[in-house]
Parts: sequence; structure tokens; C-alpha cells
Amino acid sequence: MSSIEEVRNAAIRGDLSALAAIHAQGVDVLGAADPEELTTLHLACASGNLDLVAWLVRVCHADPHCARQNNFFPIHAAAMQGHAEVVRHLLTAGAAPNVQTNPQGYAPLHSSAWAGHVETVHVLVAAGADRTLRNYRGETPAETARRQNHHALAAQLDEATKGLCLGPRVSEFSWGSVGLDTGEVFKDAKLWPGGARAWDWRETGTRHVPGIQMADVEELLEHDCEVLILSRGQQLVLETQPDVIAALRATGVEVLYLESKDAVKMYNELVAAGRRVGALIHSTC
Repeated sequence: MSSIEEVRNAAIRGDLSALAAIHAQGVDVLGAADPEELTTLHLACASGNLDLVAWLVRVCHADPHCARQNNFFPIHAAAMQGHAEVVRHLLTAGAAPNVQTNPQGYAPLHSSAWAGHVETVHVLVAAGADRTLRNYRGETPAETARRQNHHALAAQLDEATKGLCLGPRVSEFSWGSVGLDTGEVFKDAKLWPGGARAWDWRETGTRHVPGIQMADVEELLEHDCEVLILSRGQQLVLETQPDVIAALRATGVEVLYLESKDAVKMYNELVAAGRRVGALIHSTC
């Protein structure tokens, strides 16, 4: 078996150890010379081995934005197979979310919607994937999902196209850190449909007591949230002024006041359900 075949087979299997051993022998493992053949990164992305993909990008300097002759990118391969963590890694490494194959016109969002990969769709949407792009059939990703009988996912994408955007998902939460599936990390976070930023208490003079005030939530209301989640901290130290909750509920917004870990869990569940949810997440006491 030739070294080229060994490289391709290892990538298809997602076998990092085998590929690293071949690389250690001085063999070029990128496989990028022939534009009609998939690169090793393409094959690794399809296999779903995140460690292998990360190794290729970091150690071998594989290009996450490397297209094949029909404009098929590694992110297409990962999205088609529903490997959400690989898609997230590629985006962080510089892959573009809106590249389209030629002539089929499939963006990664079309590919993941076609196969009904909900989490991958959420990762792409949170990274700015365009829900209005059309493929050679003239379909948006929502219409592609519907053609494949993924009706719930199609409905979520339809709502997102109308402006009811899916919010970023909290992928990591620990003391002092709120990590999002967009790659952003904050100490405390403001989250809303289609975006997020650091929640800097200094902007409004907020303290643990008397707690969250209307000035902290006004930005979330501007994004037409139907549910607001206000966290209490991991040690339940952060309070919310009672008149704030009353004023919010008087507007018809559903308000949930939860311990921070529970707040993150509820937020992710509501995002997955396609709800317009905003949140103030405090990661410490």
C-alpha cells in the first residue's frame, strides 16, 4: 500500500495515531496537491475525530479554508455528517460559514439541514450562517430541511429567517467562565437571539445587593425576547430587585430567576426549542 493510500485510510478511520506515525516518517500527510481529490482535512472532518482535525490544523498547518474543484470545503464535510464540535473548531480556525459548492450551491447550513443535524445547524447559525442562501434548487436551508421531512428544524430556520434568531449556546460553564459555541468566553454574559457580549457590571453600577436592575436587562428587551433568564450566581448571592421582575412580567415577558448552573441548562434547552430567550449569566458567587 502506498503512503498516499495509508494517509487517506487513516484519515477516513479518524486514526490520529496512524497518521501521526506516518507524519513522523517525513511523509506529507496533507494530500492537497490534486484539486479533484479530497484533502486529508476533508476526510478527517467527515470522520468526526476532533483531535485529528485539531492536530492537522495545528501541527500540519492544514488550511481550514481549502476548497476542492467544486468548491467543497472541509466545513461542508463536517456539516454533512453532523459533527458539530468539528464545525465549531473549523470556524474558530478561520473557516467561513457561508461558502457554497459550485454548481450545487450548497452552503454548510444546507448540508446540515438536509441531514437534520440540529446541533450543527445551531453552531452554524450562531456563527453567522446566512439562512437566506439558496442552492441550485432555489431552496433556503429551511426548505432543504423540509424536503427531507425535518419539519421541526425547518420551522426553527424559518423563524430565524424572519428575525427570530437562535441564540448562541453555552458550551462550557465553570467558575469565572461562560464559554459559547461561537468560541467566545466571558466572565459574565449577556445572551440574546442572535448574539452575546460580556455583561460588565461597571456599566450600570450593579452589585450583588440590591442586584440586577432594569438597566441590565434593557438591552435584552431590545431584542424582543419572550423569555428572560436572570441568574442568581453559583452561591445564590446575586439578587434581583423585586420591582424589576414585576416590571418585566407586566410587559408579558416570562421571567425565570435561577441558580446559575440551572440558568445555563434552561437557557440551552430553550434555545434548542427555538424560543426567543435572553439571559444574564453570572458565573461566580
